[in-house]
Amino acid sequence: PLFAECFTGVLRIPKGERLLAINMGFASVHEKELHIKIEKGVVVREREIDNSSRELDRSKLAFQNLPGSENKFEGDDI
Repeated sequence: PLFAECFTGVLRIPKGERLLAINMGFASVHEKELHIKIEKGVVVREREIDNSSRELDRSKLAFQNLPGSENKFEGDDI
């Protein structure tokens, strides 16, 4: 194990089948996604998103999933 104190950001881990492919940022949609928010090497939040029953709007997803927007978790003040 290596403590990565220099890393701050969100790891996005797709799970399951790809439901929609969008070649823009991180917009491709899988059945589920695990988002792990890390600040200075420490995991501060996790969330799993279930996309299997969501209505998939290609243009809205492309805009919302550009790099950076994955850093905003529900309930964050940023």
